[in-house]
Amino acid sequence: MRRASLEDIAQLASMCHSLWPDGSIQEHARELSRLLTVTASLMNRRELFRSMAAAAGAAITGVSWRATRTGAFSASQGAAYRPWREASESSGLYRALHAAILAASPHRHTNRGPFQSHRAVAGSALDAISRLNSEPDQIHVRFWTESPQQIRELMIAAAQAVIADRQQNRDSASWFRPTPEAIALHRDGTTIDAQGLSPVMTTVAKLLPGPSDSFADRVFLKRTREVYCGPGAIFGTILVKAPCSKSARVCVGRLWQRMHLWGTAHGIAMQPINQIHERIDREATSRASTTFTRDLSNLIGEPEWRGVFSFRMGYAQRPALPSPRRDLAACLI
Repeated sequence: MRRASLEDIAQLASMCHSLWPDGSIQEHARELSRLLTVTASLMNRRELFRSMAAAAGAAITGVSWRATRTGAFSASQGAAYRPWREASESSGLYRALHAAILAASPHRHTNRGPFQSHRAVAGSALDAISRLNSEPDQIHVRFWTESPQQIRELMIAAAQAVIADRQQNRDSASWFRPTPEAIALHRDGTTIDAQGLSPVMTTVAKLLPGPSDSFADRVFLKRTREVYCGPGAIFGTILVKAPCSKSARVCVGRLWQRMHLWGTAHGIAMQPINQIHERIDREATSRASTTFTRDLSNLIGEPEWRGVFSFRMGYAQRPALPSPRRDLAACLI
């Protein structure tokens, strides 16, 4: 005689309800139905355990597949990160140039993680960084040590404005490389590894499906408030007298590289925070109101100087991971 299945018992319970429509008899049918259901669950415990084991196995397989595909347990690995470690060019000139770059900056990475709130950058370090500026008549580094809250609030407001500007927000998000395939293809932009998250949160972020745009915007704004503009940071802005000059902007970029290298050599983490200047450029090329152009100019208080690059610096809670890079040969003309 074959063993009763859950379907058999369910059909019997259904028949009990339909055969006795009378109220009192129908109540007995309900009791019988509940009894049969309990009996079925007891009879099918083995099948239940088998199903649970199969489901657990499928879940483990799925997580393992996604972890392998997204590189959840291998941070900043692959061909896109090789330029940080070795010179892949065959030419003697390229290899010598690449070796010089590696010697100067193998650990120079943008740190987007939290800073130590109990440890401040000394004034002597700020003076040393200022002396790296070889063109003081045209370029000036302003450290916001006397009005940190004002520049902090302006940075947060700029981040909110970028999010609210749908076109600018899409353009900014297009630089994010969420998968190993995108990293290998573009070899630029920002990644999950480079966000400064804890190792556990980095792994979780890789395993989960990609977030919606609205969720990503909320996370970005929250990190801007609590991390990028959070405790432990000294904020600075590089000022120029000719903000539209391409040569001046090249000089600003060179100065920033010297500053970042100096900071790395002295254990100081650094991160550009340029939403203010992104909004100022947006205001100059669209019908957007000149809110940030005006507010930053008022904060600087010197009409001849214009801010073109802002950053934060401090002592990091955890080291920064590298971002993807192209091979040197692909970047030379």
